Amino acid sequence: MDVAPLLAALQSLAEIPPAEAERLRELVRARAFPSGAWILRAGERCSWAGFVVRGLVRYVLRDGDRERNLGFDFEGRFVGDFESFLTGAPSRRSIQALEPTRLLVIERAVLETLYRRHVCWERAGRRLAEEHLLRRDRKESDLRLRSPRARYVRMVEQRPWLLGRVPLHHLASYLGMEPETLSRIRSRLAAGRA
Repeated sequence: MDVAPLLAALQSLAEIPPAEAERLRELVRARAFPSGAWILRAGERCSWAGFVVRGLVRYVLRDGDRERNLGFDFEGRFVGDFESFLTGAPSRRSIQALEPTRLLVIERAVLETLYRRHVCWERAGRRLAEEHLLRRDRKESDLRLRSPRARYVRMVEQRPWLLGRVPLHHLASYLGMEPETLSRIRSRLAAGRA
């Protein structure tokens, strides 16, 4: 199994000695999901951390009869329910593959063993947690401080590829607006109106 993309991502967070990289190769496992498959359902415990080798996933929170898209992860990103992973509590959110998706997965118990084995794993885990916290903080600030139009423009500037890969109704939910509002914003921007 090719774990080179995962090792490259981890090497960007901390220096991983060759012996530790080899150990990781022995412990990680691959999982494949077809488009539309649920990787994690709300109410299940997330006892694993994943790395997206190929594909795209969305994070979903159910609000009564409605789904709220919380975010998306794609190639080169880590995936899982961070809260459930850390606390062992049932997940409040679900994760769904929006495209055929291949993950490299490591179980929490195995990761705990790696943390005790070598400090490089703790460093990588800490850096990953810091990056996750920063992304979450930026998104919360965007939702509270930016207008729907400004949120859309920022997404297009920072992640234009989302438009070609994510259905617009999921993007609208992620941006905190109704699909009709997103359609109006897109039409006005395309026509050159503010």
